[in-house]
Amino acid sequence: MAEVTSSNTVGYQKINIPVSSMDIIAAQFQTVGGGALSIQDLVASAEFASDGTDWIRFYDESTGAYTLVNWWGAGYGVYESAEAAEPCAASGWGDDFQTIVDMTIAPGQGFWVRSAGGGTLTFQNPLTAPASAGGND
Repeated sequence: MAEVTSSNTVGYQKINIPVSSMDIIAAQFQTVGGGALSIQDLVASAEFASDGTDWIRFYDESTGAYTLVNWWGAGYGVYESAEAAEPCAASGWGDDFQTIVDMTIAPGQGFWVRSAGGGTLTFQNPLTAPASAGGND
């Protein structure tokens, strides 16, 4: 089970990921300052494979293509660059070459997720205030 440590975490959302299925989930949180979450703040549980075979995919409307990001866990880690000798983190989201990915997830942004072993993904930080539906403002 992934541990969420105290780091000014105001709230969190844990989403169960079924074994070997592809699901669409969305970020319902934003940072304390009101911005998008770093992908590195999305915590994968121990059921996620450490070898980069479990992933999330984001659709980019401007290119019409998906960006694939892999989970690299214990024993693999992620690196600042392809030339780095040592991992910069014991686990995290990276590309096919284990290079750490620096991207954000906007509140409400959906994406595909797949984990052969199932598990959970945990979003950290405060909830986004819901938009007004109009009428009785």
